[in-house]
Amino acid sequence: MRVGSIDPPGPAIVGQKIGGETGPRILHLKLTFRMIEIDLDHHRLRLDVNLPFGLTVHEDLSCTPLDDTYCRADCPNFDFPRGWRGSLLRFLMKRELNTGPIVSQSRLKRPAELRQENGSRQ
Repeated sequence: MRVGSIDPPGPAIVGQKIGGETGPRILHLKLTFRMIEIDLDHHRLRLDVNLPFGLTVHEDLSCTPLDDTYCRADCPNFDFPRGWRGSLLRFLMKRELNTGPIVSQSRLKRPAELRQENGSRQ
Protein backbone atom coordinates (compact mmCIF):
# COMPACT_ATOMS: atom_id res chain seq x y z
CA MET A 1 0.00 0.00 0.00
CA ARG A 2 1.16 3.50 -0.80
CA VAL A 3 0.07 5.89 1.96
CA GLY A 4 -1.44 9.07 0.53
CA SER A 5 -2.88 10.83 3.56
CA ILE A 6 -3.11 10.64 7.33
CA ASP A 7 -5.82 12.82 8.90
CA PRO A 8 -5.04 14.07 11.45
CA PRO A 9 -1.30 13.49 11.06
CA GLY A 10 0.75 11.90 13.82
CA PRO A 11 0.42 8.79 15.97
CA ALA A 12 -2.77 6.75 15.72
CA ILE A 13 -5.83 8.19 17.47
CA VAL A 14 -9.50 7.18 17.44
CA GLY A 15 -11.19 8.65 14.39
CA GLN A 16 -7.96 9.04 12.42
CA LYS A 17 -8.25 8.20 8.71
CA ILE A 18 -5.41 6.84 6.61
CA GLY A 19 -5.88 6.91 2.86
CA GLY A 20 -3.82 5.14 0.28
CA GLU A 21 -3.67 3.04 -2.84
CA THR A 22 -2.71 -0.52 -3.56
CA GLY A 23 -2.36 -2.66 -6.62
CA PRO A 24 -0.21 -2.37 -9.70
CA ARG A 25 0.80 1.12 -10.82
CA ILE A 26 -1.61 1.01 -13.75
CA LEU A 27 -4.59 0.05 -11.56
CA HIS A 28 -4.73 2.09 -8.36
CA LEU A 29 -7.26 0.74 -5.87
CA LYS A 30 -8.12 3.23 -3.13
CA LEU A 31 -8.24 2.11 0.50
CA THR A 32 -9.22 3.99 3.64
CA PHE A 33 -8.50 2.89 7.20
CA ARG A 34 -10.43 4.48 10.09
CA MET A 35 -9.31 3.88 13.67
CA ILE A 36 -12.26 2.78 15.82
CA GLU A 37 -10.55 1.80 19.07
CA ILE A 38 -7.00 1.97 20.37
CA ASP A 39 -6.18 -0.02 23.50
CA LEU A 40 -2.57 0.75 24.43
CA ASP A 41 -2.61 -1.46 27.53
CA HIS A 42 -3.52 -4.56 25.51
CA HIS A 43 -1.75 -3.56 22.25
CA ARG A 44 -5.00 -3.74 20.31
CA LEU A 45 -6.47 -1.78 17.38
CA ARG A 46 -9.95 -1.99 15.96
CA LEU A 47 -10.40 -0.38 12.57
CA ASP A 48 -12.66 -0.27 9.55
CA VAL A 49 -11.02 -0.76 6.19
CA ASN A 50 -12.95 0.64 3.22
CA LEU A 51 -12.06 -1.26 0.06
CA PRO A 52 -13.03 -0.73 -3.57
CA PHE A 53 -16.54 -1.61 -4.76
CA GLY A 54 -18.17 -0.42 -1.53
CA LEU A 55 -16.73 -3.14 0.68
CA THR A 56 -15.85 -2.56 4.32
CA VAL A 57 -13.84 -4.95 6.49
CA HIS A 58 -13.98 -4.64 10.28
CA GLU A 59 -10.58 -5.59 11.64
CA ASP A 60 -9.60 -6.36 15.22
CA LEU A 61 -5.80 -6.35 15.39
CA SER A 62 -3.69 -7.24 18.43
CA CYS A 63 0.09 -7.10 18.71
CA THR A 64 2.27 -9.10 21.08
CA PRO A 65 5.74 -7.58 21.64
CA LEU A 66 8.50 -10.11 20.98
CA ASP A 67 11.45 -7.80 21.66
CA ASP A 68 12.36 -4.12 21.25
CA THR A 69 11.93 -4.13 17.47
CA TYR A 70 9.50 -6.95 16.60
CA CYS A 71 5.96 -7.92 17.43
CA ARG A 72 3.52 -10.61 16.39
CA ALA A 73 0.30 -9.30 14.85
CA ASP A 74 -2.91 -11.31 15.14
CA CYS A 75 -6.24 -10.64 13.45
CA PRO A 76 -8.47 -13.25 15.10
CA ASN A 77 -11.71 -11.42 14.29
CA PHE A 78 -10.95 -10.48 10.69
CA ASP A 79 -14.06 -10.98 8.60
CA PHE A 80 -15.44 -10.16 5.18
CA PRO A 81 -18.85 -8.63 4.55
CA ARG A 82 -21.75 -11.03 4.02
CA GLY A 83 -23.16 -11.74 0.60
CA TRP A 84 -21.74 -12.00 -2.88
CA ARG A 85 -19.38 -9.04 -2.46
CA GLY A 86 -17.68 -10.65 0.51
CA SER A 87 -17.42 -13.96 -1.34
CA LEU A 88 -15.90 -12.22 -4.36
CA LEU A 89 -13.42 -10.35 -2.18
CA ARG A 90 -12.43 -13.56 -0.38
CA PHE A 91 -11.82 -15.22 -3.76
CA LEU A 92 -9.81 -12.28 -5.16
CA MET A 93 -7.68 -11.97 -2.03
CA LYS A 94 -7.01 -15.68 -1.59
CA ARG A 95 -3.24 -15.39 -2.14
CA GLU A 96 -2.90 -12.39 0.16
CA LEU A 97 -4.90 -14.11 2.90
CA ASN A 98 -2.62 -17.12 2.77
CA THR A 99 0.47 -14.96 3.40
CA GLY A 100 -1.07 -13.46 6.53
CA PRO A 101 -1.11 -9.93 7.93
CA ILE A 102 2.63 -9.79 8.63
CA VAL A 103 3.54 -9.14 4.99
CA SER A 104 0.85 -6.49 4.67
CA GLN A 105 1.82 -4.73 7.88
CA SER A 106 5.51 -4.72 7.07
CA ARG A 107 4.65 -2.81 3.88
CA LEU A 108 2.64 -0.29 5.93
CA LYS A 109 5.01 0.07 8.85
CA ARG A 110 8.07 1.55 7.15
CA PRO A 111 6.24 4.28 5.15
CA ALA A 112 4.32 5.25 8.30
CA GLU A 113 7.57 5.47 10.29
CA LEU A 114 9.19 7.60 7.58
CA ARG A 115 6.22 9.98 7.53
CA GLN A 116 6.37 10.28 11.30
CA GLU A 117 10.14 10.93 11.25
CA ASN A 118 9.80 13.56 8.52
CA GLY A 119 6.93 15.25 10.34
CA SER A 120 8.82 15.41 13.64
CA ARG A 121 11.85 17.06 11.96
CA GLN A 122 9.88 20.01 10.66
